Amino acid sequence: MNDKNSYDHHTVRRDGINLENQPIKEYKDKRGNVLRDKFDIHGKLIWREKLAYNKNDKTTSKVITQFTRNDKGSIINRHDEIYSASGELVECKELVRSGSGESAITRRSECQYSDGNVVLKTEKTLDSSGSILNETKQYFYFHPDGSLTYSHLSLYKDGILDGVIREESKGWDGDEVTYSEISHHNGKEELISICKREYSNKGGRDGDVSYKDRRYNNSDELVEIVELSKSFNKDGLSYSVNEMFYSSEQDLYNEKESKVIDSEFDASGNLIFSDTTIDNKKVTIHQEFDSFGELKSKEEKTQLTRDGLTYQENIYTYDANGVEIDVVEITHTYDYSSRKLQSSYEFHRTNDSKGQMTSSIEIRKEYDSSGNLISSIEDKSDPAGELVSDPTKESISSSENKVTEHTTATQKYNDQTTGKFTKKETSDVDGNFTERNKDIYDENGIRIKSVTISEKINSASNRTYLAEEIQEFGYDGKLIVKVVDNYEFKFGSDGKLLSQTQLTQEFNSDGVLTFCSGGEYKADGHKTKDFSGTSGHDGEHRHLEHQYETLDHLMSAMNSFDLNEGVPTSVETHFMSAMKPNTLVAPV
Repeated sequence: MNDKNSYDHHTVRRDGINLENQPIKEYKDKRGNVLRDKFDIHGKLIWREKLAYNKNDKTTSKVITQFTRNDKGSIINRHDEIYSASGELVECKELVRSGSGESAITRRSECQYSDGNVVLKTEKTLDSSGSILNETKQYFYFHPDGSLTYSHLSLYKDGILDGVIREESKGWDGDEVTYSEISHHNGKEELISICKREYSNKGGRDGDVSYKDRRYNNSDELVEIVELSKSFNKDGLSYSVNEMFYSSEQDLYNEKESKVIDSEFDASGNLIFSDTTIDNKKVTIHQEFDSFGELKSKEEKTQLTRDGLTYQENIYTYDANGVEIDVVEITHTYDYSSRKLQSSYEFHRTNDSKGQMTSSIEIRKEYDSSGNLISSIEDKSDPAGELVSDPTKESISSSENKVTEHTTATQKYNDQTTGKFTKKETSDVDGNFTERNKDIYDENGIRIKSVTISEKINSASNRTYLAEEIQEFGYDGKLIVKVVDNYEFKFGSDGKLLSQTQLTQEFNSDGVLTFCSGGEYKADGHKTKDFSGTSGHDGEHRHLEHQYETLDHLMSAMNSFDLNEGVPTSVETHFMSAMKPNTLVAPV
């Protein structure tokens, strides 16, 4: 069952209440009326049917009431349907409560029916003290065939008449209305504006309705023209609406819209999407509702454009209570002569359920003359506006030989060390070569550790080369030791692995090879050659017979090498596994 509440701009949906399998308790009240009740699993009343009888024991009316309760069991929605003795619906009543304490709001609506048509509809909104905030009262008059001929809507504020809206059908084609007039009046019933509506299609239920409104002020001057089309489903609910606004007859003739609004609704009639375009401004709204038709969340996005380029984007997200919980504001700067992006500024803010800021992020980006991103600086702040870490900085460069370099610097380990990350990518006909480098600096800006991982993927997507280089530096910035692990792979024309070479080398502070171990292996790991004859370029060095090593260790290092995210783990976590005695060789 769907019940449209125009005062709340959403539909209250009770389909989620499962009544079919609930037991019925039947009894009589003091007046002899028969009551049939159903309860939820907590014993709370959720449905009641009341049959009223006269002195002759004949049914005079039937009332069906449904209750919706919150998690605490309190009634937040009550819906009453009243039927005559013949079973005809004569009246509907709705009560909706929202909020709590002084912010509590109660909405009451009532509809009276005749021959299946609404003839009177009243709505009231009350505050926590029971005082009326606003009120509407609308009368409807119908043609014998069911077409609306006249309606009168009175708007009240603080109990005083605030406005009147009248709609009268004046043009007919057989039983179809082709023309109507809608007039707006103030509290003194003085004319404010009038709308003259021409229907081009009036299909109604399970079809389309199209009409053109010409809106005039009280001096009978044309203010605007609106072309509107609605699409309805088989239940008579509109699921799509398109509105196009024009400032004059000439603009209408030239199809020059001043505003366009597209709206979409769910199966219950709730607005789930709207797109409004006014000149260079576009506002998009997405809304999500629960199974009862209550709003769960709302996102509103605003875009401002100039010469077809978006220079401002704002995204605001709200919770079920309308509290702003997330904000994204982006500003773009262009070189309009070349239409290339020069810079952008992004502001991200997260709020709690009370709308108070919990954190914020600022991002500043720069682009080269071709519109390519070359740098990005990110600042994170706490609710007081204080920076929670040093800025995260990323620089990107590209060259004609297809080398792209990303460099990110951020303080993330502790107050004494800063990390700098660089990723270089080179592409050619033979495949892609990627080099990732991570440098750690102390509080004085001196590099104390460095890890570089290199990888080459051929055109067949096979890894042909993989290496890890680890360096440690003294507090004077000079090299202490360097260890390099190399893996090279050879593949056949069918893409199957033929052989691989594994090599570990260690160098001292002077760059002299002090230790090595390596060998060649078949695809199954069987050794075909040991590099026992390998010698250093400055004389003899230590050597140990090589043992076959799987890629687990090095691949683990690569997978945890979070350069792309720019959010490294701690120094201890990230480097201890890499700097432990190498698993490719036994201790010397």
